[in-house]
Amino acid sequence: MIKTEKLNISSEIRASAIEGIHDPEMWLKEESDQRSNLVVGRNKPGNYNGRTTHGRTHWSFHEDNDAARTISDIIFSTIICNKQEWTTDQVWGAAYNKGDYAQTHTHGKNRISWVYYLSCCNNCAPLLLEEAESEEASAHYDHLYDEKALMGYTRNLCHAKEIIPETNLLVYFNSEVVHEVPEQKCNHERIILAGNVSKDSKMMSWEEAY
Repeated sequence: MIKTEKLNISSEIRASAIEGIHDPEMWLKEESDQRSNLVVGRNKPGNYNGRTTHGRTHWSFHEDNDAARTISDIIFSTIICNKQEWTTDQVWGAAYNKGDYAQTHTHGKNRISWVYYLSCCNNCAPLLLEEAESEEASAHYDHLYDEKALMGYTRNLCHAKEIIPETNLLVYFNSEVVHEVPEQKCNHERIILAGNVSKDSKMMSWEEAY
């Protein structure tokens, strides 16, 4: 299931989160952290071995940025009605510039994942979400995690729901949904906050969050 909701978070809070995302001190630095860094910057500097740390924060950005925490708390309350035992376990920010994209991936099991647009325009790259069964889709797209996939973007999702970016728009979905972001072709910076919420270690149904 894929849902969208327009939030009403102030420009001041969003600007503070964006400032944090632009801060090099917040970027991924440990090589081990790059395993799931999905923003690929062909035009960005740095030793990213196919995946950039430039403009992509670490996994616990909400612990170091008050605005990110405020936003993630609002989002948590928006998407989780049955709050007992649920928790936000990861929040990160990313700034897509021209030439950047995110290769096909999922966020694993046991979670609800979300993307929130801090700043963008309607010409920014959309979010594509596969609406096929996740297990089959995941197996089908495993081959994308090779070096060829990192060399350039190809529209891989064949049954995708397309979400056009809009500032203050929240998108949330079962974390097993396969998704990607095609190459950013406009000059406007596409800045997002993303996160995962989870409950225990067992697989929870979508309905249990409500």
